[in-house]
Amino acid sequence: MKKIALFAAHGSETIESLAALDVFRRADLEVDFISIESTLNLELSYGTKVQADRLLSEVNLEDYSVYYLPGGMGEYQGLPGGVQRILSDLGRPIKDYFQQNQADPNKLFCAICAAPLAFHEWGLLGPETKFTSFDGVQTDFAQNWVPDHVVRSGNLFTSRGAGTTIEFALAVIEAIVDAETALRVKRGLQIKN
Repeated sequence: MKKIALFAAHGSETIESLAALDVFRRADLEVDFISIESTLNLELSYGTKVQADRLLSEVNLEDYSVYYLPGGMGEYQGLPGGVQRILSDLGRPIKDYFQQNQADPNKLFCAICAAPLAFHEWGLLGPETKFTSFDGVQTDFAQNWVPDHVVRSGNLFTSRGAGTTIEFALAVIEAIVDAETALRVKRGLQIKN
């Protein structure tokens, strides 16, 4: 069974974090909601307070096969938002791991909304890598950007934003489990085919 690391920081986008977490768990997947901060208690976008399952400093990233980065560009109490915090030294273990393991076909790296910016900053978007993101995020690296809701390019998965979170999570489930499981979860959410 694939194990998912879903990362979050202060200011991470609430829907992109919690809706994905919920959809993955509805598929009976093992998911750790991991804080990159020094605390389990996070304040996501719009003041949503949550408690993560684990701290990044306490996990072995090798224990996972799927890695999920939510967006979130707004400020958190005057500090940079979730994606900026992931791009800071707080996210260095994630960056290093992604860079070292990008070519591993048994790993899946997922980013939504503004988080594909991390893929760009970390050098994961090659010259042929198709991706999507929130409109405007890709301005400086738009050569392979496509306006689709969900894009898979090798083992990189990207999506547009909060409104595509459930579709994105279902696509990840289909990729790592099967279409039948994704359809079961989709029906349970009352989403029409």
